[in-house]
Amino acid sequence: MDLCPEKNGDKPELAPTWSNLTAHLPWTPGQDMETTAGMRVFTSVMLHAWRQRRADVRRLQKVVEHLQRKTMYSKNDLLVSNTLMRVEQKRCLELQLELKRSTLNISQVRSSCDQLTNSVLSLNTEKEQLESDLENCRNEFVELQKRANQMADNLHAAQLKQRHLKLQLSMEQAKVQQLMEEKQQQQMRNLESSYKEREDAYLLELEEKSEALRKMRSTIERLEQELRRDQNM
Repeated sequence: MDLCPEKNGDKPELAPTWSNLTAHLPWTPGQDMETTAGMRVFTSVMLHAWRQRRADVRRLQKVVEHLQRKTMYSKNDLLVSNTLMRVEQKRCLELQLELKRSTLNISQVRSSCDQLTNSVLSLNTEKEQLESDLENCRNEFVELQKRANQMADNLHAAQLKQRHLKLQLSMEQAKVQQLMEEKQQQQMRNLESSYKEREDAYLLELEEKSEALRKMRSTIERLEQELRRDQNM
């Protein structure tokens, strides 16, 4: 709304006055009637002009009141805006602090993740080493198991051989005992014969028995040596 109806650079129009209207007219005696009529016309014009000016004044007053209300609203809006701005600034500071804390927490979490990653890598390396050691232990255990089985088989074979040698030794000892008994019996028989015949036969038989006994003893000694050698294995 334009508060100044006059254009920039234009002078405001002056309200017409009676002197302005009659200044250029010559005076005559018959002008009283015309002057009275002119005064009426002038008065009517002036009243109309003043009414119009009063309407303009009222309009301007309404405009001023509107602007005052608008200014008051603007001040209220400005106050609210300032309050909101301070609230937003405070909120912005709080968000900045929260962002800093979040950034710090993220850094700490990232550091923890890096440490966990290194720990996992170390554990994986240790796990691989342990798996390799376990595989080596298993292979060594299998090899030792094979050797133990082989030694058990060898021990069983040695025990069987030892029992066989003991059996042979018992048999040879029984034979020796039998030969000794036969020798004694033969000696008794030889005593009953004539001395000469018995002596020759006895010497011959004794020599044979002695040779057999020597062989038996040699065999027994050999078996005992083998038995001791098997026991020492």
